[in-house]
Amino acid sequence: MDALSKEQQVKVKFKYVRAPDYKLFFANGAYGGLTARGNFVMHFFNEYRPPPPEEIATIDERGTLLEAKHIWAEGETGGRTYTRELVVGVTVPSEPQ
Repeated sequence: MDALSKEQQVKVKFKYVRAPDYKLFFANGAYGGLTARGNFVMHFFNEYRPPPPEEIATIDERGTLLEAKHIWAEGETGGRTYTRELVVGVTVPSEPQ
């Protein structure tokens, strides 16, 4: 693309407005790449360790927590398992439209 001379340049102003259905999502990570058609796609996610399905706690007479034991489903340990909950995906064309 050739550079434009000062006479050929035009200044434009962009005004940002929110659509009525605009939503703001929290994400602490993303995964993506190119689609089969060459478009760029990003899947934004929240990453966290899932809570155990159950917990057994020992408390004293004042209600102070003394000990807590996580009860995991059979075959799960909760140790190094993380959940990546996909919250929104965005696809962008690789070529300007």
